[in-house]
Amino acid sequence: MARKADSFPGLSASAVCSLTGVRPHTRETWVQRGLLRSSRKYGELDVIEQAVVKALLATLPKSQVDHVWHELRSCLRRVVPQNAVWVWDPEARVASEATGGDELHDAVAHGRPVYAVPVGRIAVEARRVNRAEVTAHERAVAARPKPAAGRTVRDTESR
Repeated sequence: MARKADSFPGLSASAVCSLTGVRPHTRETWVQRGLLRSSRKYGELDVIEQAVVKALLATLPKSQVDHVWHELRSCLRRVVPQNAVWVWDPEARVASEATGGDELHDAVAHGRPVYAVPVGRIAVEARRVNRAEVTAHERAVAARPKPAAGRTVRDTESR
């Protein structure tokens, strides 16, 4: 059984940035804008959120990202279907999540230009890179030398 010290401690902000391809300074700007939370350690949801914010900023006009993000962010707290798409209708100022053909059709049937962000695929990829990081940590912990009975790791490292 894993000791508490061996459990995954969480990611640093720079590790989340590395996993999502976002510069740390850019992430800090997003925190200041209220798009992301600030913490000492981060988990899978933080990786997903940062990847989605990056996609929103790459797809929508910057001035509209805050509205869409605050309207749909809570959707990420549940399991997001792989086919989920966030649709933003800037004229009607309506953000919606579509997970199937009928929902997507309803979101675009009006004929106005919309923006679509494939949030399901983004979440799947963010989960994959986060799990790879956790697995790498677990392998590193498992590869550490085990102390002999009655000795601590520190005793064996000092010799």
